[in-house]
Amino acid sequence: MIEINNLHKSYGSNEVLKGISLIVPTGSIYGLAGGSGAGKSTLLRCVNALEKIDSGILTVDGVDVSKLSEKDSRTFRKNIGMIFQNFSLLSRMTVYENVALPMRCWGYKRKEIDKTVKELLELVEIPEKIYSRPAELSGGQKQRVAIARALTLNPRILLCDEATSALDPRVGKSILSLLNDINQRLGITIIIVTHQMSVIRKYCSSVAIMEQGRIADFGATDQVFLREPQALKNLIGEEKYVLPETGKNIKILLPDTFAKSTVITEMARELSINFLILEGGIEVYYMKEAGNMIINAKEEDTEKIGSYLKNRGIQFLEL
Repeated sequence: MIEINNLHKSYGSNEVLKGISLIVPTGSIYGLAGGSGAGKSTLLRCVNALEKIDSGILTVDGVDVSKLSEKDSRTFRKNIGMIFQNFSLLSRMTVYENVALPMRCWGYKRKEIDKTVKELLELVEIPEKIYSRPAELSGGQKQRVAIARALTLNPRILLCDEATSALDPRVGKSILSLLNDINQRLGITIIIVTHQMSVIRKYCSSVAIMEQGRIADFGATDQVFLREPQALKNLIGEEKYVLPETGKNIKILLPDTFAKSTVITEMARELSINFLILEGGIEVYYMKEAGNMIINAKEEDTEKIGSYLKNRGIQFLEL
């Protein structure tokens, strides 16, 4: 588990992280979203001890990162893999040599290196590229090599800094599916830094939204998107609905337990009321289905609708 409490980090007079508090559960895929300059990449570099924090508490699996010596920090980073947007492969080396590099730096035996590299290239589904050089690979293949290299030291945590933003959507989707498979098979905790909301929706169980060095909102992915906090609206843009000027416009939130239910038609039937269905839809949020529906009802029916929804445990808001 990664636990962060009131973390501050500055570069000179520029305070980049301003009291970050966050918990990332072991084995989860956690999304870190935010605009450029929000502090996402700096936070990752603090987690893997590449940057020293100024104040606050940062523990990874019970280890207080702020108290590590330079030597201990190097050993600590063995347990954390890192994947970058630009792949960071060495062009003069083959795929085999790029993947093997961390193990060679740590003095592993040749037989163990050979076995691990070949197993990882099978895992990322490019065993045939073992002796190719980066210039001979597509963008997606380069990122698969980078993922294999990040896994060579058997890390417990994998940090992905905009790992798919340089790839076309189809290739990016295959890389994210691979990361999801690695999470499921190996139980590795993955933090994905991204500005792509489609990535957060589909692949992250939880999300934190950063704004100007602070955590503006966080929670289970489906709940954050259903609530539509201001931080999310600031990031993706606020939807502008064309709503009737008469009656009451009500947005009904439908979490996983109600996404495929007939609760809306049941409400109309049980209360003997009519209303307009203006807009709605269901989306998938990390293996959960959730959505919302906007209705327009008569003023005199609003209280009955509110009581009915509250009794069913369904959240709603008037627009």
